[in-house]
This record gives sequence, structure tokens and C-alpha cells, in this order.
Amino acid sequence: MMKNPAESPILHFLFVYDRENDSVDMTEFGEDSERALDAYAEAERKYRHRKSFDIVLIGSDSLESVRETHSTYFKSEAHSSIDSVLNELVRMELNHSAQ
Repeated sequence: MMKNPAESPILHFLFVYDRENDSVDMTEFGEDSERALDAYAEAERKYRHRKSFDIVLIGSDSLESVRETHSTYFKSEAHSSIDSVLNELVRMELNHSAQ
């Protein structure tokens, strides 16, 4: 039976997205909203003069929901996975050719 999102706890995720370098740091805080808000305020202070940075605090029932609703922050992750697979395929091809 699927869980009703209204019954799920709110989980907190802080994203620090550097648009210039297309990199994202994500921190999970679980249900600890106070710690999440403190970290958000600190990140806003730290990056306030960096115009290429987005600081986003998201509350959601799951990371999967965040992936769907804020997919922009996971593009780098997808690119990294694709790069890893391609690098492995090239390595395998080079090893095969050398035999």
C-alpha cells in the first residue's frame, strides 16, 4: 500500500548550486528543520557575493520527490554517471584491442 504524502514526515534538503561550474552540493537534514534553516542561513552568508550560486532549501516527503520536482540540481549527477560509463567502455575497448 502506497504511503499518503500528507502522512509522511517533511525531510529537508539544502542545495548549493554553482551554475557557472554546473556543480551541486546537497546536504540532507532529515526532519531537523532547525539545523536545515541554520545551514541555509550560513550558506546564504557564505555565497552572498557569488552571483552564480543558488542556495535552495527544500522540504519534501522524499529525495525521489525532490529529484522529480527539482531535476535541474541533479543534471551534474547524471552527467557524471554517463561519463563514468563512457570511460569504462573506452577502457574496456582499449583492453580488448591490446589483446
